[in-house]
Amino acid sequence: RSTLPPPPAPSSTCNLTLTPECGEDFDDGAWRILDIPHDYVVEGKVDQEKGDMSHGYLPVGKAWYRKHFSTPQVSDQQELAYLQFEG
Repeated sequence: RSTLPPPPAPSSTCNLTLTPECGEDFDDGAWRILDIPHDYVVEGKVDQEKGDMSHGYLPVGKAWYRKHFSTPQVSDQQELAYLQFEG
């Protein structure tokens, strides 16, 4: 590539007061470790009154996943790295 896309704008949807999980410094040490892909919905209880019909009457809501990783050390000349997600 001869030109790079502009960096994305910071997200304005992270409200640390309402949703501290979206913060960089949030301590996720008490979260359990799991493999992905993972579907938290299937761990809920079937409830035909409160559950979501399109999810087999299982409860639906927000779920947070976080991945920690290290990047290899790069030279001063190399300022850009790409991280590709699939799925």
